[in-house]
Amino acid sequence: MENKTTITSPDVIYQDKGLQPSAKARVKALSAPERDEAFDKLFNHLTDDDEGREVEIADAMECIDCYNAEMKKRGILHPSDIFIPPVTVNDRLDITHFVKFNGFKLKEWILEQYYGPAEQDVVHFKLANGIYTDTFLGIYFASAPASIEARRNRITTFIIPFFKDPAKAVLNGGKAYNLGGLEP
Repeated sequence: MENKTTITSPDVIYQDKGLQPSAKARVKALSAPERDEAFDKLFNHLTDDDEGREVEIADAMECIDCYNAEMKKRGILHPSDIFIPPVTVNDRLDITHFVKFNGFKLKEWILEQYYGPAEQDVVHFKLANGIYTDTFLGIYFASAPASIEARRNRITTFIIPFFKDPAKAVLNGGKAYNLGGLEP
């Protein structure tokens, strides 16, 4: 007697039980143009300022340094930093609960980073918090005064591509990605 095992996908099991197939299965069923259109529909309500954008790594680092300095003022710091109480904070910052961005544009940017380098090394990404500085806002939001005011001194998030080998050059000519939209 032969012992045969039949492997049934979770989607078939869900359908047998009257449940919806997984989102992964539904996405697989779409053609590439249909997937792109679906991504576009998800994010077409975002303004240009909310979609996210490529930025110079030096400009992102200025915002990241500002964030780190602000956290240090509040006593939130790396264990190796020297903590000198009392912590006095006179500046009020508006809270950022989360950031929003155009997932399709971000996907394209990540793929460009991953497949862009001539050397075939694995590209890694890190997320870094930053606080929008006046310099950054003046460069990337110069044509939108309302966006500048809404973002001044607000926390944002950057994606920074890198190689694990520190001897390698900064990836993509020193570009990072600012996720963009802030909530609230």
